[in-house]
Amino acid sequence: MEEIELTSTVQILILRNKGYKFKHIKTGNIYILNTKIKSKNPMNGEWYDAFLYINDKRQKFCRSCESFALNFKAIKDDS
Repeated sequence: MEEIELTSTVQILILRNKGYKFKHIKTGNIYILNTKIKSKNPMNGEWYDAFLYINDKRQKFCRSCESFALNFKAIKDDS
């Protein structure tokens, strides 16, 4: 199974479009990246770029693009 370290928002979106899934580094859980969104910081009201992603139970999660890149690797099962 191929694993790719994530370096940028553009790279992440390209890999998503190529059929890659994303593995959380600490838990090993696998997710499908849905889309890039804007999320509002409740502490200061500022908007930031974030990713919306989904697990195998169809639960939706959101985190900043920077946090996503630090905590996930792209994976593709070529079998």
